[in-house]
Amino acid sequence: MPPKKRSLRSAGAAPKRQKPKPRRLLPLRRPNAASRELRERIVSESPLLRLPAELRRHSFEFVLGGALIHIHREDGKVQLYPCISTISEDEAYAQSKVPLDIRTDDDIPPFADRHDNCTPSLTRLGRERQKLRRVHRHQPLHLGLLRVCTQVYYETALLPFNSNVFAAKCGPSLSLFLASLLTQQRRELRALHFDIPCRTTLEEWNDHITPNLVKSIPGLRVVHLDMALYQIGRPIYNINRHPAVQASGYALFGVLRLQRLPLERSLW
Repeated sequence: MPPKKRSLRSAGAAPKRQKPKPRRLLPLRRPNAASRELRERIVSESPLLRLPAELRRHSFEFVLGGALIHIHREDGKVQLYPCISTISEDEAYAQSKVPLDIRTDDDIPPFADRHDNCTPSLTRLGRERQKLRRVHRHQPLHLGLLRVCTQVYYETALLPFNSNVFAAKCGPSLSLFLASLLTQQRRELRALHFDIPCRTTLEEWNDHITPNLVKSIPGLRVVHLDMALYQIGRPIYNINRHPAVQASGYALFGVLRLQRLPLERSLW
């Protein structure tokens, strides 16, 4: 009688690896009886949730919205930082429309200088030291309010995306940010701000703002394009007044793809 073949699998074989669960918003299905009872009790006990729905929304928007959010790319990951600049972008845009021949020494600096302290950067510590160390000056965006209870989450889950302006400094950061969002979150994005210094190449913007990217953000209504042109060491703040733009071959066909969306406001 031939000997039995031994199984190659050991008795203590490792369990099958479970597939990672897909990222998604919490299910907001119709609650069952127990969930309704809990929700009604929470609403009855919470002074905030007893307020009228419109007033609650204004309160939530005040906490979670109305800010310029910087998209900061670090080690292949995205961090979001609320702006702390003392100069608003509306103020900077108004200044950019002032004729160049009546400018003063109090001109608003370019975007990169206005927001130098808004995100972590490499900071030189001491004149004698040549080593650069990363200094995190500010904490990233906190969304703890969404974790208070299911009802608050239901009312606020998408507010950070449709009530803030998200600012990107380069095409790869924008792509990485959008890839990190869920479909519902991308669709809720309403306003984007691009900082495009013409001292750098524009190909990365054209390569990353693709037709598929544009289709993924159908809710976009506001685009703010900030371009600082430099000529003989002096910044030019408005691209429309720079005669060398067309001749220099600068082409923003990537950004112009966003015009396919029903934009309500675009600042150039």
